[in-house]
Amino acid sequence: MCYDGDNAREERWGRGVLLLSAKHLRAAVFPAAAAAPVVYLCGAGEDVEALRASLADAPPHSLVCVSGFDWERDLSPWPAPPLGRGRPFPGGAGECLPLLTEAILPQAEALLPAPPAWRAIAGYSLAGLFALWSLGQTDIFSRAASMSGSLWYPGFADYLAARTPPRRPDSIYLSLGDREARARDPVLKT
Repeated sequence: MCYDGDNAREERWGRGVLLLSAKHLRAAVFPAAAAAPVVYLCGAGEDVEALRASLADAPPHSLVCVSGFDWERDLSPWPAPPLGRGRPFPGGAGECLPLLTEAILPQAEALLPAPPAWRAIAGYSLAGLFALWSLGQTDIFSRAASMSGSLWYPGFADYLAARTPPRRPDSIYLSLGDREARARDPVLKT
């Protein structure tokens, strides 16, 4: 089902179903055969077939690969200066999260064989930061995974310390990269 403003149409993308939000996000939906958890993977890129194939031995789950993010704008929770010579971070996550939860999520879950057992949000790098930040904004997700998440983001540690999430997460997965500690930028190095 493609969702484009008020017009919806079905469009196949490999074995998945492509969803388009009213704006710029896209999602490939890979439903499980029966009732199962659903994982929303943010920033999955376009090679979702290879990603799905790599998860073939994982426990049964539905996967929704969301792409089309403007990384600095959509995944940053509040404005922050650029790293080095990069682009500044405008802090548009507050506008992006409703696209995920109010446009993509209902359309994706309408394609599942049953309501999900639980929902998780996951991402890599800045999308991993977005996943953790989302837990503090909504009770829709009960689990999160932040792979090499941009936890260096200015003010994020204070945000986590001061914020009580609307729902206590069942679990959070964190993995850290090892290259950041060798970065030249002092912010990224943290």
